[in-house]
Amino acid sequence: KLVNQSIDLSTIQVVVISSTLNNYDWTGFHSISTNITHYLVTSQFYCYLLDTCIVKSDFYYKINQKVNELDCNDNKCTDSNHNEGIYIAPKPHSNICLFGVGVVYNYGDNFGRYVISKNDGLTLEMFEKPIFYSSGYVLHGITRFGKVNRLIPRIKMGSEDWYNTGKPRELYYYTDIDVIKSIYIGHTGDINSSIQSLKYNIKMVNI
Repeated sequence: KLVNQSIDLSTIQVVVISSTLNNYDWTGFHSISTNITHYLVTSQFYCYLLDTCIVKSDFYYKINQKVNELDCNDNKCTDSNHNEGIYIAPKPHSNICLFGVGVVYNYGDNFGRYVISKNDGLTLEMFEKPIFYSSGYVLHGITRFGKVNRLIPRIKMGSEDWYNTGKPRELYYYTDIDVIKSIYIGHTGDINSSIQSLKYNIKMVNI
């Protein structure tokens, strides 16, 4: 929930959206959509990162470059408020991406209508195809909702125990946006000492 009161935008550094939804990586997508008209959230473009990322010194410069490309390339734009361009690395990409606001209007409540597990999300990311639930619900990934422009594939940099858990994480560098992402490959829960294995479910995907 966001406060509905006038705030001097020049003083804003961080906007926090509280949510009772826990759909992991996809909660953020849904939070943007459900608050898209709020003056602290509305924007022509969004850069989607995770809390297990760090940005390097050229991040803002490179992001601005990509925004300019999204704004002027053929991204189905009728005007700047409906830009449907998406910049995302080839899979696996950890859902790190840059996209126009038209993508948000396209996906709507796709990421909030159903409970998404970490394994569901891994399946969605690895195949970039819809996944089908026994209830009849169909979940689409972010690339379904705009014109995809591929970033340079991420580069493995080695491994490091970022969080002092005794479980090193693999580090991946996203050259086009100057971001490093840490990943506990094949598992989740190292930070809160509740480790579980991750595995995609090909049976949920219509290949």
